[in-house]
Amino acid sequence: MEKITAKLSRKKTEEKAKSVLDTEDKTEKLVVESCFTDLTNFPNLRDPLDWAGTGSSSSPAEVRADMMRFQPEKMSRSLTKLTPIQETTAVKCFKDVLRCMGDQPGTFSADKQEPVLQVARKSTALCDEVYLQVLKQLNNNPTLKSAQSGWELLQGLCGEMLPSDALEDFLRAFLVKASAAVLESGETTGGNRRKSVVEQAEERSKNRKTLRLTFYQTVQPKLATQTLDIYTETLSKKNTG
Repeated sequence: MEKITAKLSRKKTEEKAKSVLDTEDKTEKLVVESCFTDLTNFPNLRDPLDWAGTGSSSSPAEVRADMMRFQPEKMSRSLTKLTPIQETTAVKCFKDVLRCMGDQPGTFSADKQEPVLQVARKSTALCDEVYLQVLKQLNNNPTLKSAQSGWELLQGLCGEMLPSDALEDFLRAFLVKASAAVLESGETTGGNRRKSVVEQAEERSKNRKTLRLTFYQTVQPKLATQTLDIYTETLSKKNTG
């Protein structure tokens, strides 16, 4: 799949197309969507075993999937292939991403997005790394407050600078998919009788589930749509500037 993705990206460059996602060929469109909705297909990702370190017992496929899934703890390696100096910056930046999204305590009350944006401004390579760090933290994020903060951070990124051409289609595919994401809601129960301790605990759990479902049914699609609009506006300025 990585080879197919790389081939499609080259085709975009050679044909000077705006996006391979805009293809009108139905068969190619299915292939394109399959390739670019999976962030692990990004060609500049670090080798998964190198990212996980020597202590990992997971398979390369499992580690590669974990690379692009939410994690509440710091990373020891960058997600992408970077120079040693850039990687040091990237690892530190991920701590700022965690603090910005509320997954790690912060030591200051100033603009928590700014340290992350500063790293993205340094170079295209670091910009790609920062984008992938934020997308990673939005993927399977179990905490609603963290997810909302992550979307706000992504909007800040899209409003200031865009990633490389190689990553743009992955970003757009991620946004399109998230804007259409809907989960089925669970059934609710009524009644005015006094509930047992077990029932109360089950209700609290159900309420949390309902909040989560509501977020993914209504809030996230709106945030993703807003982010897609910001991305499109920035892209338009880039193409006409």
